[in-house]
Parts: sequence; structure tokens; C-alpha cells
Amino acid sequence: MPQTQQVMRGNLAANPKFWPTRAAEDGSRRSSYLEAIVYRNVPERDETGAIRHDEAGNVVYREPEKATVKFYGRTAEILHELDFRQGDPVVATGRLGQPDAFISQRDGQAYARTVINGETMQIDAIREAQRNSAAAAANESTMTDTATASADVTMDDPWNNPQGPVL
Repeated sequence: MPQTQQVMRGNLAANPKFWPTRAAEDGSRRSSYLEAIVYRNVPERDETGAIRHDEAGNVVYREPEKATVKFYGRTAEILHELDFRQGDPVVATGRLGQPDAFISQRDGQAYARTVINGETMQIDAIREAQRNSAAAAANESTMTDTATASADVTMDDPWNNPQGPVL
């Protein structure tokens, strides 16, 4: 029977937790387990569907969407070796599982979180490149331009030409 593939694209909320393979008291073997919490910020929209902004012009976000992605066995071991860290942009895929229910330590209320029984998780290369280029642009704006000799060379680059690519 076909099952719907779930995809969660966002950032790791914390370093993933890993439990290695171990023997249980009854002699059975417990497979490795890795748990990652992935969240994404979703902008608020007004009645027309446009993204809302505050008085300062900043985008207003709803409460972040969070999902727990659980991996077992060899997949968990491989992901642990890849050393994912809090804040890493990731794409996780898998099948929808039973939600995790918990009582919040913050306000004492009961909550449930979406669970995905993971099949894959990898760094989101597009978001990583966007993050790196934004950091480079911020770095570049603080530096003085010392490369005036190469200015005519960069005009031949279609991506640096303000009028667009020369065809």
C-alpha cells in the first residue's frame, strides 16, 4: 500500500540526540536511534494573503512549526556520523508517525508535536548557499573596495552586469 512521503524543510532546533545500539535486560537488541527536531518559521498573512509586516517593516512570523524526525538502525548511525548541529538548514523526509504528546515545562500546558519516521535527512544546500552569500554580502559591505583594477573584467561577467547578461 502506497504511503505519502512527508517532507520537513527547516533548521535543526537543537543538536540531534543519538542512542547507540545496546542489549536490553531481556537479552534482545535495541537498534540505534536518532531524534532531530526540525522547525521552520512561517510568515503571518493578512486577509488578502499578503505577508504581514510590523511598523518597522519586518516580517511578522507565526509560532514556528516543529516536527520530531526519528531515525532507527543504520540510518541513525550514519546521520550521527555526519555530525549535524543546531541551526543547520536541513531537509528531512519520511512517513507520518504518531504524534508525541508532552506537558510544557514553560507553561504547564499539554501539547503534541508532529512525528516523521525518517528515511533521509541532508543539509539543504540551497538554504546553506543563501546563508553563505548573505554573510559574504554583509562582510563585503564592511570592507573597502581595493580591487579597482579588476573592475573592467567583472563587467564581462553576465551575472555582474547591471543590464543583465550580454547575449
